[in-house]
Amino acid sequence: MEEKTAFILPEYIKLNSFERKKHRIYLDDEIFAFTDTEISLIDVSDLKFGLKMMQFHLFSLGRKYSFSVKSPEKEIELIFRSYFGLGNYYFDTLYHQILDAVWDRVADRLLAEKVQELKSEKGLTVGNCVIRTAGITIYQQSFFSEKAAFISWQDLTYKKNYNRLSVYSKTNSQIWTNLFFTENWNVEFLMHILDWLYEQNGLAELKTDKTDQ
Repeated sequence: MEEKTAFILPEYIKLNSFERKKHRIYLDDEIFAFTDTEISLIDVSDLKFGLKMMQFHLFSLGRKYSFSVKSPEKEIELIFRSYFGLGNYYFDTLYHQILDAVWDRVADRLLAEKVQELKSEKGLTVGNCVIRTAGITIYQQSFFSEKAAFISWQDLTYKKNYNRLSVYSKTNSQIWTNLFFTENWNVEFLMHILDWLYEQNGLAELKTDKTDQ
């Protein structure tokens, strides 16, 4: 990869509390690069990020920060581990620098693309959920089969937790799922879509789109 110096990030970073700054990173208005992998921001198709506490039984070991981007051909995954509070400020600052910079450059485009996927015949897939104009279908996998449960928008409720988005049926307590920020792609965009549907009259727009089809 061509030698570059980032203007919004340090040239080298460390990934855990006990190592030196030896990993090259670069981010500008067009490119995000880490070590030998480079992705054009215009090609970024999915995001996944979040913070998870590391525990051993009842003892806290520290924090694990995860941030991943991918394009149709490549993926960059960053994982920072802060042990026993050592480097909390460094990793918290670095994580939010990267997250904020990438988000500012790609979020509006990706959110619009995810809404268009939702409106398509195929629908928008996030984790074990497929979201379409009529509601959300949750797929539950067992050892022998896969079950599908549908929740209409009128029957759906959701809750944002610190590490996951929970989706429920109001009328059937057996139908629900968790979508974890660090494990499932695009959960943050699904949260924005749900807020748009329920808080900004997005449901009316979906109904209009269905009528026009």
